[in-house]
Amino acid sequence: MKTAFEVISEFYGDGKAERSQVPFINHIKEGLEIMDLIQSSDVAKDAFCIHPIIQCEAIGFDFLKECAEYSLAVEYSEKANAYLCCPKTDYIFSNEDIFNLIGPMSKDCRDMLIADKMQNRKDFIRHHLGSHKRSDELDSYFNKWLCYLYSEDWK
Repeated sequence: MKTAFEVISEFYGDGKAERSQVPFINHIKEGLEIMDLIQSSDVAKDAFCIHPIIQCEAIGFDFLKECAEYSLAVEYSEKANAYLCCPKTDYIFSNEDIFNLIGPMSKDCRDMLIADKMQNRKDFIRHHLGSHKRSDELDSYFNKWLCYLYSEDWK
């Protein structure tokens, strides 16, 4: 049986982000480092590994539905996709606004979102801050997510 990291490594292959040319697998590797620092569970780490596959509903990975991490990756995908940086969510200003949009979540899901938002924010700052057409909104978006996730309001 493959590990979750082996599954995502196979899924990503040598793929890279179009603009930055950063390998896709870096998101997972760096996210797992963050999850180690915040002492996330092994289930959360494995779910973080497979979340990109779950989010795009990749064909040929139906065997993932059999693993315990699947439902956590689905929860993560629902919460992450409920609040994206786009004009229709520019009204979000407070933790209460975020909670009203995404609702409560498990601690494991919260840990996954912390890893995701911290890693994505790092890449945004490195590659897109000041040059992306929604740079100001993206900067604010990452800050709002992280303030929310580090508060007690996510429960």
